[in-house]
Amino acid sequence: MARIVRLICAFGALSMSTAVFAAPLNLPKAIPDFSSLTEVTTTYNAGSGAFSVTDGINQYTDNTGSYPASGTFTLNAVIDNTGTLLSGTLTISGFVLFTTPPPVPPAADLLIVDLTDFGFSGAGPSTIFEFTGDTIGGTLAAEFPKGAGVILNPGVTDYAGAFDVDFSGSSGTIDTFYIPDNPIPEPMSLILLLSCIPVIAIRRRR
Repeated sequence: MARIVRLICAFGALSMSTAVFAAPLNLPKAIPDFSSLTEVTTTYNAGSGAFSVTDGINQYTDNTGSYPASGTFTLNAVIDNTGTLLSGTLTISGFVLFTTPPPVPPAADLLIVDLTDFGFSGAGPSTIFEFTGDTIGGTLAAEFPKGAGVILNPGVTDYAGAFDVDFSGSSGTIDTFYIPDNPIPEPMSLILLLSCIPVIAIRRRR
């Protein structure tokens, strides 16, 4: 019995090291944070797997406060018909007005992220798409050393919970934020971890 549980624990540890595709990532928001709260546009082409999100950025928040921001948010990914992320990049470009009165700095790439994980839940107005990835560039890259998380609500959408048909969304919202050092584990991952504790204890007593 103990051997079976150990196998389950090993499988659980392996599963946690890979992306979760058919369930939400349950990302905890943190700062710094870029907010895009205007007309977020989302499109998905089932034939090519092209998933695209575009919008302007409105605000940047860090430990010192919230600042107006202006620029573009562009997320391009390839997601297959099973909802598996194959590749993707997020680029936030523009400027942040850190002072008052604000001098307008030259526009630049503020954050570039190589997307590595994808999760989703709901359908229609309740849809939530989530991404995480590794920071690979941008003038604010040092503020996102552990990578970045993205939570997207596509707004008015015909997404029905599957990736075998085209869909689109408009009037959505999106947040891009710092990934904490110790993100909250997903419920299933937490259960697997807790189930392994007795086995570890038995092995140590032996």
